[in-house]
Amino acid sequence: MKLSVAILASCVAIVGCKHASLPPDAPRITPQVRVINSTIASETLSRTMHLRVIVPVVIPKNGSLPVIYLLHGAGTDYRDWTNNSNIADFAAKGFVLVFPDEPNSYYINEATGKNDRYEDYFLKEVVPQVHKLAPFASLHRADTAIVGISRGGYGAVVLALRHPDLFSFVGDLSGAVDFPERHFRWKTPLISMQNRQIFAKPGSSENQSVDPFILLRKVAGKAPYFFISCGTQDPLFEPNRRFAEALTHQGIASEFHPLPGAHNWTTWSQNLPTIEDELLQKLSPPAGATK
Repeated sequence: MKLSVAILASCVAIVGCKHASLPPDAPRITPQVRVINSTIASETLSRTMHLRVIVPVVIPKNGSLPVIYLLHGAGTDYRDWTNNSNIADFAAKGFVLVFPDEPNSYYINEATGKNDRYEDYFLKEVVPQVHKLAPFASLHRADTAIVGISRGGYGAVVLALRHPDLFSFVGDLSGAVDFPERHFRWKTPLISMQNRQIFAKPGSSENQSVDPFILLRKVAGKAPYFFISCGTQDPLFEPNRRFAEALTHQGIASEFHPLPGAHNWTTWSQNLPTIEDELLQKLSPPAGATK
């Protein structure tokens, strides 16, 4: 048993060192937006990280632009949103879109070590870099949203609940909101071993501090607005349905959009127009910014 666990741990370490083979970068970009690709020599993570920011070509002279952080899922990278959806064009309506990279960290600080402290990296290095690259990006909570798919959906929810002073809107598209509850699964040993490195034991105080269902009961001050969506054929549908119910029970403003579909971009793309409409209403860009 010990040998098997050691072998699995080695496999996880190897897999976690870099992304699986990914397709070439082919962002869906229109002439109305500009792409800024940047790197961060991260002191927090002790490695170089990628960051993509998309802004409108025409920047209003008066007023700052709302900011939307968009988090990708497992097995992909910071290019996933722009390569597989038309989200980039949304920047032309007067938004700064931010696509950080995430190296198998679930967007949280690793519970069992100091190597992957992604929450610290996001707050201390990504956010300041965004405002260097786009000085017209708003610094106000009311103008800031965070949206994620799959693992990124979990990250968006946890970061928003742990830092409700930073975000007024959070979007969870098929988010893996039940990760802290999961026990070891021999059907998916590599994922389970990776989770053991990142999360503590289910029920532990460390896990409770990154468990969306517990965090929403403790959110201090005004909670962000929640947009939850998941395909009814998605394995994560039930956890998202339960989370939507928990938000309602806690009296937190939210909306839940179940729709036919599985865990893929075909399903997520169906809801992009809806979430974009909500973002336009909740994070109103300055006059003259909307094309």
